Amino acid sequence: MIRALVLTSALRWSVVICCMAYTGAGLAHYPWLVPESFRLQPGDSLSITPGWGHHFGDEAVLEADRIAGLRILSADGADVSISRDGDQGFHSDALTPPGVYLAAATQVRGYWSRTPAGGLRQSRRDVPDAVSCSYSGNSMKTMVRVGTPAPPVPAAPVGHVLEVVPQSDVTGLRRGDTLRVLVLFQGSPYQGPLVALSESNGETPALETETDGEGFATVPLNAGGRWMLRSHASTPYPDPEVCDTQTFAATLTFHVAVDE
Repeated sequence: MIRALVLTSALRWSVVICCMAYTGAGLAHYPWLVPESFRLQPGDSLSITPGWGHHFGDEAVLEADRIAGLRILSADGADVSISRDGDQGFHSDALTPPGVYLAAATQVRGYWSRTPAGGLRQSRRDVPDAVSCSYSGNSMKTMVRVGTPAPPVPAAPVGHVLEVVPQSDVTGLRRGDTLRVLVLFQGSPYQGPLVALSESNGETPALETETDGEGFATVPLNAGGRWMLRSHASTPYPDPEVCDTQTFAATLTFHVAVDE
């Protein structure tokens, strides 16, 4: 069980105020993890491609060298060895024990400045005429099932700055189920935006909501196929001469079955 910590009002509202400029259509590119299959057999390898875009399902791929800290964890928390597939993906060693496996990664952090001439991956220090500057810190997770596992336990947090933590097994979800999640920011429950996207809905969110004061939200799963949950937050950058804000996006991808 994850013990809910109380996020202080000062931190909660400072983050929420900063997020007001980082919602809806203004959201920048964000990454997610796309497993080749959400159901595997013991001995199979897990292949993962990092997706990238403004919309879930965009065909763009985040280059492998822009991924940092990718881990694949077995049900008992052991790390699985990973290799790169060229410039656009990764694969694991054989996944032998049955169970639910978690893949988690962060994106290499970087600056993005809007200038009169367009966007540049530089800070205000390099672009003095920048209209705005953000320093991104994005993270992504997915979960797959290998074989027929023993009754799985809810996934524990992996320690990302912003993180969507499912409170039940996402590898056995079916259309019509609901999924309760906890969103953490800097290790504490986060009250802020949560968007649910289904590949069957295209660019239209299946749900746009906000987590409650303890960081929880419940998502109704009204369609089968791939889903993604996304949350975002921002805080002031420590040195305003360098940049304006630090922005964070966290995604969780999973599959919802129509029939077993």
